[in-house]
Amino acid sequence: MSKNIIGKFRNGWQVNNQEMVSLVREPQNRHDPNAVKVLNVNGVQVGHIKRGLAKALASILDRRFARVEGSVHLLSSLLLAK
Repeated sequence: MSKNIIGKFRNGWQVNNQEMVSLVREPQNRHDPNAVKVLNVNGVQVGHIKRGLAKALASILDRRFARVEGSVHLLSSLLLAK
């Protein structure tokens, strides 16, 4: 599973190998104001990205400078943004 997605299995969240995902800001998250959630192709939340990466992406996503989508590669353990 990706090293950059956390909480994948909590509440039954799952993501499949090579599945497309979207990163969406979650500023009202009570644990992290920079939180970025990961949604699968059905719009179901499958986790969050790690705090360090979320902090770096938060202002970019908030300002709509970029829309981040990618795919999960289980074998390489990377979240590759396109």
